[in-house]
Amino acid sequence: MKAKILIVLLTILFISTLIYAQTQIKGGVIQKGAPQQQRGTQISDDPVIREFSLNPTFWLQGQSGEMTFSWRVDPTPGGTPITRITITKTSGNGPAINFSSSDSRGQYKLPIPSSLTQGRTTYALTAVNQAGRTKTETVDFEVTTLDNLRGQITITDVRSNPVEFENTLWGGAAPTPADFTITVNNRSGVTITGVEVKISDCGGLGDCGIHHDTIALHNQTIRPGINTFTLRANAGRRKIVRLTLQRDFDWIASRELNMVESRKVIYYRYQLGY
Repeated sequence: MKAKILIVLLTILFISTLIYAQTQIKGGVIQKGAPQQQRGTQISDDPVIREFSLNPTFWLQGQSGEMTFSWRVDPTPGGTPITRITITKTSGNGPAINFSSSDSRGQYKLPIPSSLTQGRTTYALTAVNQAGRTKTETVDFEVTTLDNLRGQITITDVRSNPVEFENTLWGGAAPTPADFTITVNNRSGVTITGVEVKISDCGGLGDCGIHHDTIALHNQTIRPGINTFTLRANAGRRKIVRLTLQRDFDWIASRELNMVESRKVIYYRYQLGY
């Protein structure tokens, strides 16, 4: 009798083990399939703004040009599509804009008038989806004055080709034409247009407060970073290099170019002998 009871108990235990194993296998198949949303997990239904940028973000007062807005908006994690985006001005005295588009990515150009005064303007992009949910990002546009930039724009180097020539200050040798390459470092982040790059001979006895025989490149652009300009002028005298604004001759930067002795030259003359 005891043996029969033991056999029944073992049979029940075996069947229970099989049922449990089948349940585990089925659970494993489910886990290998598409991920299941856990109970209580909330998937966001807000639009996703991947990019909202403005170029340029800094501007020099008195210049005209244009700014470019760029955007890229993705559908929400919940899958609700984007219906429109809008770009508006939220504060400041910059150019007004009230732009709307159904494109999820793109660009829009806005004119910049020369009449803008110094200050900061904020622009906002708002994305809207079919569910009426919104997301907003902002960018700033700043107008500054030349007085604020002068210390950040420097003439770092001036090189002549050829390198050597005779000094013509005292009416000696004839002037030697040379190419002068001027290097300008603009650390301000602002693009400056309408620039005149000038090289002049200094006045009597090398006084650079007075200058003449000016050679200039007109309507040049100084971009952020390193800029180079090349002018051809007569060499042989002390010079001054200047950067000015073409529209009102405002001074930006200047450097004097001194004449220094390059190497010793020995001259010979005849003398009667015995």
